[in-house]
Amino acid sequence: MRIKPNPMKAMKGQSAMEYVSTYGWAFIVLIILLGIIFQLGLFNAGQAIVTSAEVVGFNSFNINNFLLRSSGALELTLSNRLEDTVTIKEIDLGGSPLTGVTPALPFNISAGSNVTIHGTSSLTSSGSRVYNARVGIKFDVDRGTADHLDAGFLKGEFQPG
Repeated sequence: MRIKPNPMKAMKGQSAMEYVSTYGWAFIVLIILLGIIFQLGLFNAGQAIVTSAEVVGFNSFNINNFLLRSSGALELTLSNRLEDTVTIKEIDLGGSPLTGVTPALPFNISAGSNVTIHGTSSLTSSGSRVYNARVGIKFDVDRGTADHLDAGFLKGEFQPG
């Protein structure tokens, strides 16, 4: 007894080959595009595109200008928004106190005045282009005795240096 070939099996195979040849290239292109997007870092939310520097929070002070270098060097201009002179006792960035602060801590800022502060933080670029760091400013008010804390966030792009 001789078995006849089933023409339906041949048609199924042909249909599968047509599907792969028609849509397979699109799948390959999709994989390549996903690889390129992944290499560009667009899937990394921490590396979001930053177009400008931003200050968020802070009740007692304004930060008018700031610059954070990839080495951790920080420069910021701080304005006293309170009606009293304040004594700045400590500034921390990213949870660690600034070192080598000028003017030397503690220092005073009279009401409505500005001071430009330089210091070094432990926050460095270490492969990242952008930062979103908490800043804490510990201070005393002339009329009070307790320490006060004002905090906010600096967001921006690391500058070379």
